[in-house]
Amino acid sequence: MRVLRAANYQSVPWKNGLGTTREILKHPQSAADFNYRLSIAEVRHSGAFSSFPGYDRFITLLDGDGFELRFADGRTHALTARHVPFCFDGGMPVSCTVKGGPSQDLNLMIRRRTAQADCAVQEVAGPLVLPPATGVCRLLVSLSEDITVRCDGHAAVLGCWDTVSLAAAGVKLDEVVCEAADSALIFHVVIALTSAGDTPER
Repeated sequence: MRVLRAANYQSVPWKNGLGTTREILKHPQSAADFNYRLSIAEVRHSGAFSSFPGYDRFITLLDGDGFELRFADGRTHALTARHVPFCFDGGMPVSCTVKGGPSQDLNLMIRRRTAQADCAVQEVAGPLVLPPATGVCRLLVSLSEDITVRCDGHAAVLGCWDTVSLAAAGVKLDEVVCEAADSALIFHVVIALTSAGDTPER
């Protein structure tokens, strides 16, 4: 179990240089053509998003009024409801129009050739049991304060936007239990790498 604290996320420039994102984790850490990356981006102004051909992007509004995405094929999507993941092709040219002040959003990028992912925002109302799953990595991002995560004899208490990363020794991820004193939300991801990807270290 790796616990990554929001206060320690490192700020890096967007690929197109028009903004910044706080990187939570990336695999492989040193690779430009990573298998997956999780980060929190700050969107202050309207403009173009960076292009990531070959990647699927899952974007979830965390804070702020949000923005409207406009794709090159004419489609639009209003990312204005918090904690609702939206997936799109990272290689599709897209720009955004901000709705108010700055917004922050959670970005999960998955390299289509080497990995696949299932993600969802889940409510923690009483114990939330996440059953064993097939995959090599499970990521849990707390969207509330004081969520306790337990797995394989280990436990961690997460503040808002803290992250737990759990890597499997084999192909099966262990059961995880999440608990909170009040109703809370957690962003849950299971990532599986294809034969072209490398298994992440614990």
